[in-house]
Amino acid sequence: MIILVDYDNIEYNILRLGISYVVNRIVSKIDPSEVDSNRRITIRLYGGWYEQNRFTQKAQNLSADVAANYPNTALLSDNSTSVIVNCEMAYSILADPTNHLFSTFRPRGIPSGLNAKHPASCGCTTPNCPIVAIHNFIRNNSCPLCNTIRPEDIFYRGEQKLVDTMLTSDLIFSSNQSVNLGVVSSDDDFWPGIKTTLANGKTVIQLHTRTRNTPSAYTKTTSSNYIQKLL
Repeated sequence: MIILVDYDNIEYNILRLGISYVVNRIVSKIDPSEVDSNRRITIRLYGGWYEQNRFTQKAQNLSADVAANYPNTALLSDNSTSVIVNCEMAYSILADPTNHLFSTFRPRGIPSGLNAKHPASCGCTTPNCPIVAIHNFIRNNSCPLCNTIRPEDIFYRGEQKLVDTMLTSDLIFSSNQSVNLGVVSSDDDFWPGIKTTLANGKTVIQLHTRTRNTPSAYTKTTSSNYIQKLL
């Protein structure tokens, strides 16, 4: 069985407990009847692991934990059936495993049109509130002292690229093999890949990372080969 995990779609209160907890929680949602007869599960973790061609710090920490803990064993939902679990970072697509896909994490500038309220308008009564300086910096679009540094030089947000399509590509690629499949994510963007996999005659178990169901507009054309559970 292969389970594809949209890592950053998992709630932080689960991720903060470590990769062993995450993996054991995923495996504990799988019934014995849903796993392949060889009792082996491969869990692939998808995320923005490369900034240009360098590992992000997050990827370095996670890969070290993965290497230290896997392969290992875990129990299925009946708390008695043991399976061998391998966990791996998805650096490349399964169709071309030797070539890593770089720049899957990219720093982006602050959104255009960013504005800021004065702290006093939000109820702050602190004399010499330090947030005022940040407010002025953003509103004036430059440092009041050097008049050179701009907000976009300081603030940025991280953005994942290629990650969703990597997971979708691997899902469809794996649907042509004799393996059962799972997807860990509540992102509806994966539905076309799930639908294609179902059309290929495979069963897909989707573990939602938050309390919700896939919209009925999507699921009404599926049968019992699509299974939803809560992580």
